[in-house]
Amino acid sequence: MKGWLGDEQTPEEWIATAHGEAWVECHKHFGAQCAGVSIYRANVFKRPRYPEILLLEPNTELVFASPQEFIDYHRSGNVVSSEIEEYEKNEGEEAQNKPGKANVQAVKR
Repeated sequence: MKGWLGDEQTPEEWIATAHGEAWVECHKHFGAQCAGVSIYRANVFKRPRYPEILLLEPNTELVFASPQEFIDYHRSGNVVSSEIEEYEKNEGEEAQNKPGKANVQAVKR
């Protein structure tokens, strides 16, 4: 679902969040931290000050290498509502079929 960030934040607002100190929830695993944000932070040399924030190694093959790359990518996509509905349906079914501890993974863009 290229370019879709949900209904709440613009790409610029997501960048501000990623460059901040906040714990960012994973969109796939309830209660887990977002691996993509953690890798992005490493890619741009942002190290959160709080020890409970997930730290992962940099990887520009999996995650954006710069704020501008993130913004350009998310501004380039046109997502149709049927794609969003299908994605949310599949995510809901997957969550119901996989009880237990969440597994944090990076998803290739």
